[in-house]
Amino acid sequence: MRFARCSLMLVYLFAVAPAGVVAQSPSRSPQPPLPKNPAKLMQLAAQQNGLEGAGVHPWYVHATWRIDAWQNHPALQGAFEEWWSGPGNYEAVYSAPNFRRTLVVTPQGASSSGDAQFPDPVLRLIDPLLRSPAPSAAKLQSIQFTNEKGKDKKIRLRCAGAVPPAGGRPSLGDTDLWFVSHYCFVGDVPAIRMEAAPDFRVVFNSVVRFQGRYVAESIQIARAGLPQLDVQVDDIHVIASASAANE
Repeated sequence: MRFARCSLMLVYLFAVAPAGVVAQSPSRSPQPPLPKNPAKLMQLAAQQNGLEGAGVHPWYVHATWRIDAWQNHPALQGAFEEWWSGPGNYEAVYSAPNFRRTLVVTPQGASSSGDAQFPDPVLRLIDPLLRSPAPSAAKLQSIQFTNEKGKDKKIRLRCAGAVPPAGGRPSLGDTDLWFVSHYCFVGDVPAIRMEAAPDFRVVFNSVVRFQGRYVAESIQIARAGLPQLDVQVDDIHVIASASAANE
């Protein structure tokens, strides 16, 4: 994979309730302390996490995913691909046996084709969790954050807690991560390591640097009483443009 690896490779112990989170390897070089103000911390996280931002060159990513067997449903696995030319200009494809859905976003709008219903709605989170795991700069201006602290297996977590909006949290959409209530970090590295909401948690592992931003090679999404989704990034590299989708 064409990554520049960062020095904080984590192994995880994770469950929905009670929640086990992460264990950390020491960083090779000292990091400046994270901002004490949670709003500034989230601004920094938005600038340094995910695959979308100013100065980012077009890229292609391929990932495989697996949903655990649950009740009478067998395990399900498939693939995710995305070709990105710039903010608001990309193509994402979700596929599995007997399922394929394509989402195309351009400056003129968004369109989708293929199967209308996902085999599991949590699959639609793969794109936003890879591309933009932190709220956009515009959304950050409308969210109030508080400082939170956590500890698990002697690992200290620094979290920014999002205060719910007056009208309640919006329902889950294709690119909507507003349901997240906590964004957590380990040490002084501004890489998002966990996102949490009631009965829902995401753990980001095997974090690497790509085009100067933090990206997780491994993502685990767990929900109370429902099967876990595991996402493994197989490849990511710079491309000429999203028009390379069919090359």
